[in-house]
Amino acid sequence: MITKRMIVLSVFSLIIILLPASCQQAEPLDQVTLQLKWIHQAQFAGYYLAQENGYYAAENLEVTFVEGGAEIDPIEQVLTGKADVGIYAPEDLIIRRSQGQPLVALAVIYQLNPLVFVALSGSGIKTPADFMGRSASLAPDGIIQFNAILEYLGLDQDQIEFKPYAYDYTDFFSGEVDITEAYSTGGLLRMAQQGYNLSLIWPDDYGVHFYSDTLFSSEDYLKENQDILDRFLRATLRGWREAIENQQAGVDATLLYALEADPDLQRQMLESSLPLVYTGSDPIGWIDPNTWQQMQDTLVHQGLLDDTVQISEMLATQFLEKIYSDTE
Repeated sequence: MITKRMIVLSVFSLIIILLPASCQQAEPLDQVTLQLKWIHQAQFAGYYLAQENGYYAAENLEVTFVEGGAEIDPIEQVLTGKADVGIYAPEDLIIRRSQGQPLVALAVIYQLNPLVFVALSGSGIKTPADFMGRSASLAPDGIIQFNAILEYLGLDQDQIEFKPYAYDYTDFFSGEVDITEAYSTGGLLRMAQQGYNLSLIWPDDYGVHFYSDTLFSSEDYLKENQDILDRFLRATLRGWREAIENQQAGVDATLLYALEADPDLQRQMLESSLPLVYTGSDPIGWIDPNTWQQMQDTLVHQGLLDDTVQISEMLATQFLEKIYSDTE
């Protein structure tokens, strides 16, 4: 027998079901601020895809990107709480950790370094031995790897004239300096666009292997937000897998952010980036402690560390290990 009470309960249940989603209690999204290493460009396509394809949202995250630039220090942004996670060069993380700054590496997105040393093809510079008696315009990251090559080959850096680095390569193009550094994912593309014929010297060819873009955070944030970091990394790696499998989607997502909305340039940037992200030997984002130790050894030889770092203490490998064990 259907009672009046049963009818009332049925009607009430139907009203609850038909209520719009906006009227129902939704679980709040966890907020994550990501400080980029540089300006918006295809260098960060995997993050854009994770955002635009809803991979972060699927992990109950709302991620905000903060653009980088020459005047922005990603490490300072993270340590002061203006960002939760940052992207930066691993050698800088080691140096700053040696100074007592509590930094931890979460994943290495660029397994290979895009830094290359460049000379004009008519300069006669084809190998590091040809650097002797020449001038070089290098930024701090380039100087570290440049000197590491010289040390590896037993060459005398006193025979090279070092000059301030020009980001627009004006001194190099004018012939005032013989050698400069460039990124294969950026500056090198622009040089090629301008029609320059170049001689390239890759550090990896001379025993110098440095990782590049590395996701990092602070020890305090790590301790308090392990679940958030686990979800953030899982979504980020998914975004980078998507970029590798669907490059056009990576370009399209990049163009939603990049001020330099040149599809051809962003496509070239992404095409040159992806072999650095996935080499075929390790999973995307993988951290090899031996590579970190080798980088530290290089910094020690150059007298750039206040104190040596316990590498194992600054590598938060547990997230990658869990993520990849769950997918096996």
